[in-house]
Amino acid sequence: CEEGGGRAKICLFTKLAINEEEANRVLREAGFSSLARITHVVRVEQIPVLGTGKIDYRTLQEKVEQKSEV
Repeated sequence: CEEGGGRAKICLFTKLAINEEEANRVLREAGFSSLARITHVVRVEQIPVLGTGKIDYRTLQEKVEQKSEV
């Protein structure tokens, strides 16, 4: 996904109660560049997986779109 200006959105799907500010602080403390900035945090009960055990990215994308509509 892209925001205005062509900047990519980075979404964090997590079971933890954390907001964007806290997540970005953890990334900076771990040595990541400030260019890698989480723009959305979506709290989930569990990460959806397909029958093959791989992550179900389609379901995650739908969750992002639902959050954007709110």
